[in-house]
Amino acid sequence: MSTAAGPKVTIGRLFLTLALVVTAALGTVTATASSAAAATCRTLGHAYNIFNGGVYFSGYEGDQRFGVQRITMARGARYELGGNGIKPGTSITFEAVGPATYFQTVGTAGSNCVVNQRPFFQGGLPGEYRLFATYQVPGRTINDDPVVDVTVT
Repeated sequence: MSTAAGPKVTIGRLFLTLALVVTAALGTVTATASSAAAATCRTLGHAYNIFNGGVYFSGYEGDQRFGVQRITMARGARYELGGNGIKPGTSITFEAVGPATYFQTVGTAGSNCVVNQRPFFQGGLPGEYRLFATYQVPGRTINDDPVVDVTVT
């Protein structure tokens, strides 16, 4: 019986082929990981309100792990709105819902995933409000995330 002539597979060739496959696979993983890293932020997304030296937010990416805190501010009081962990190139829209409804869009996140806080003045009607935020984090949108309850006097 004769065997058909074919390529000779040696241990050296098998090892070289295996090494090339592993290297190619690792290269793919590395490229994917660096692309994913560019789309991630150092902190989980959250929008916040700063008032009287306190920073108020209910949790990260809508999970409300800290609960919704309550603050009281006089009409005309200064406060700030901002956020971290926000998808670069996107903004945060805040909505205050109470006796009236107010909207405020704040900044644009830079490559560091930060929307720098900006000062505002409370000009709303007196009453009870809940401040919500809608923003994007890498991979999804967080809608109507409760930030803080505000009593305007």
